[in-house]
Formats: sequence, structure tokens, C-alpha cells
Amino acid sequence: MKRTILAAGLVAIAMPVAAQTDGFTSIPRVANAAAPDGSTEDGRAVAAEAVIGIIVAAQLRPARFLQVEDAQRIRAVLLADGKLDDSEFDLLDELASGRIRAIMIRAASGKGQPAITGTVSGPTLAVFDAMFGQHYEASWQAADQVSGWAELVRQAKFSDSAHTRVRKFLAAKLLPAAKEVTPANASKPLITQLGLLIKRNGGLPEQDQAFGKRLMFEAFSDVDAAMNGAIYDGIYSWLNKPAAAAKPPSGG
Repeated sequence: MKRTILAAGLVAIAMPVAAQTDGFTSIPRVANAAAPDGSTEDGRAVAAEAVIGIIVAAQLRPARFLQVEDAQRIRAVLLADGKLDDSEFDLLDELASGRIRAIMIRAASGKGQPAITGTVSGPTLAVFDAMFGQHYEASWQAADQVSGWAELVRQAKFSDSAHTRVRKFLAAKLLPAAKEVTPANASKPLITQLGLLIKRNGGLPEQDQAFGKRLMFEAFSDVDAAMNGAIYDGIYSWLNKPAAAAKPPSGG
């Protein structure tokens, strides 16, 4: 069910503005919620033979790990057709996982022996993170805002690491609005962003709306932490309540 924001009531909500910072504080981080139909990182993936060739070649060098140049070559192979399919997202998600471990990668053709490599970090990870970031940005800017939001929600279901990436992306989008909040504007910049997200989420299939709301709650909680707890909790705390009890703040 779509929810609407009563602007007059919400604008009446004011909050004190504490010292603003891009860094996170000691406010406890809200844990990622698992989607009922989500996937998990399993240390396995499939890839084109060209990608496996890059991985095998890297293992023949003294360092044995994927370097920036290898990640750039993998990116070129994956984006040769101008898009990423689900198996390619899965490969990237495994390589960029926050869980350090070995990954077995089989050829999509079924030919040859699988390659075994490890998760990446540092500048190598940055290459893959940038690929995710570009996809998230395209989804955020999509002309069809509901389908763009649906893709971000879908991406967050891939794994806990993917969830964290999407959550971080959303928080970065919300933070500028949070920094514009003053007692005089009664939190309106942030409330406006919330209203837009609620509208997008309301267009999702009903089974996805609860997870979408939770994702919004997590991103707002991260912004609250980045603002040293200055965000009025009533703006976003209702997002974490069951549908029957969840109501936007009325300001009354």
C-alpha cells in the first residue's frame, strides 16, 4: 500500500542540529536485515573463459593475487556487451565480498578446470566497487523511478556484502539533505527525500515493500550516525515497524 506524507504535519517537526561530520560515530550500527528471498555468498561463481584466463595468469605471478590491472581486464570482458547479467553480478559480488575466503570459479561453457582465487581488497577492490557504484547510480537516476528502486532492492538481496554496498550508497545520497537540516526548515530537506523513497517503494510488489522499507531504515540510521545522532528519530523509526503499526510522523 502506498503511503503519503502530510507535508504540513511533517514540516512542523524540528530537530536540533549537532556538529556535522562525514565520519561515523559510536552510535551502534543497525544490522543488515536478511531478505526472505535473498541469496548468500557461497564462494562459487561462473565466468567466461576469458575471465578465468585472467585469473590463472595472475596466479602464475609472484603475488598470485588479482591486481588492479587484472580487475580492469575483467571489467573490460564483463562490460564488452555493455551490461552485466546476474551471473556476472554474482562473480563480482564474490570477488568483492567482505568475507575473506577462496572462491571457485567455473567456466560458463563447462569446459576446463575451475580456477580458484581469493577475495580482493584495496585498489583492486575499488575497480569492482566502481562498477557496482555506476550501476547503482544508473538505477537511482532511472527515468522509471520505481523500476530503478526495484533494482537497488534486488541488488541488496544478493548477499550481505551487496546489502552493505547498497545501504552505503543510499546513505551517501541522503547525507547531503541531512546536512541541510536546520531548526528553521524543520527537517524538510530530509523529509522530502523520505517522501520520494516511500513513493518509489510503494510501487514495488507487496512482498518486496517490507524489505525496501527496512533498507530505507538502515540507510537513515547510518545518516543519523554520521550526523552524530542529530536526526529526529521519529522521521525514520516508523520504517522499522510492522506494516500495521508503521505510520509516518504526523508532527502532532
